[in-house]
Amino acid sequence: TITSTVGVTGYRTGDTLLCAVDPSQGANLKTGMPVEMNGQSVGEVVEVASEPVRKSDLTEKITNEYYLNALVKTDYVILVRIDTAHGALDSATGDLVNVTIVLASYKPIQFLLSSGSAS
Repeated sequence: TITSTVGVTGYRTGDTLLCAVDPSQGANLKTGMPVEMNGQSVGEVVEVASEPVRKSDLTEKITNEYYLNALVKTDYVILVRIDTAHGALDSATGDLVNVTIVLASYKPIQFLLSSGSAS
């Protein structure tokens, strides 16, 4: 299987991750997309903000300045919330967790069947 993915860092609060992605990446994200950690399914995207927010507006949600700076790399970001299965993040250490959002997944046979032969 060939997958198209985007790697993100999330701030863990219980079984939820709050991620801040660049608006260009956020445009490709949708609710229901699967999320993996170390190749294992851990949850799914449950919310993608429709509008970018400023880094300065996130200080109420992420009070630790170190975590805020680690998550937010640009002045404006799209917030993404990921719900994970209970205990799925237990192997992760710390409050910042690197995960992969699966944008699309294709089986190689799909490419062969969809290419058609026009002679």
